Amino acid sequence: TTTTTTTTTTTTTTPSYAARIAWSQTSASSSDWYRVCVSASGQLVAAILYSSTSSIYISSNAGASWAPVSVASGNWRGIGCSATGLLVVGVQYGGYIYMSSSYGAAGSWAVVFAQSARWLAVCIAANGQYLVAVQYGTGLVSNGLIYY
Repeated sequence: TTTTTTTTTTTTTTPSYAARIAWSQTSASSSDWYRVCVSASGQLVAAILYSSTSSIYISSNAGASWAPVSVASGNWRGIGCSATGLLVVGVQYGGYIYMSSSYGAAGSWAVVFAQSARWLAVCIAANGQYLVAVQYGTGLVSNGLIYY
């Protein structure tokens, strides 16, 4: 009679990309920052400053400087960037879905989905071809929905 014993070993390793992350504080002021996205190169960073009249801020130099962007006023809740940073998308709670086709620059924002809803989050594919957005449901009458 032959007996075979098998031993399984589980090893946890740190992903190689984690070793490359060097955290540093940007020049953004200390505020109620709510959501953020970054392009693949790290040069374009977009963020939402949370308040009753929240704003979108854009940095085109990896966070070294920031500028508020004039987009429709509202309660901004989600933001996303394509890999190049050319496309930036934002959603408003109680508003619409907007997109900039010029690195988030002022004057480049337009409504891309004019269904007013309580939007919470948005994501854009790296190539900018697809958007996914989530809206909040009441829980009593309807559940939240995902749009693609």
